[in-house]
Amino acid sequence: MQIYLIRHGHYETEQLSKKGIEEIEKVGHFLKTEGVHPDMITSSPKMRAIETAEILAKALNHPLDRLNTQEVFSPNSPPEEAIELLSSLAVLDALIVCGHLPSIELIANMLQPEPVNSFATGTTCLVTTQDPSTPSGELMWQKDPQAL
Repeated sequence: MQIYLIRHGHYETEQLSKKGIEEIEKVGHFLKTEGVHPDMITSSPKMRAIETAEILAKALNHPLDRLNTQEVFSPNSPPEEAIELLSSLAVLDALIVCGHLPSIELIANMLQPEPVNSFATGTTCLVTTQDPSTPSGELMWQKDPQAL
């Protein structure tokens, strides 16, 4: 299973700013050039995460009506709840999760043993794993949108 963990783009109030939209458009272009075809795109129910998911869906030709939100990806949700959900989705080949600090970083660190930090807005990492319930995954890469 490939899990793409993406922190929402830069925002003002609750919505993505122009800078945030540009960050996520860069991420979407990068994922498209990498040949990413997600089985599912999910996000927290906060507007900035939903907007992030929508921009990525458009870039990857993923149907907008197949986006969903999950409370477990909200900023202060216990990461154990997110891991439980990810474990139930382990039949998927590729999943994109759009979330927030601190939870997105905590989830990344619970999926695999490499320390993941500095999750600036728009940062994306790819973790591959057979079993999300254990830290046996592998961090394939972590990208800041400024470097894309």
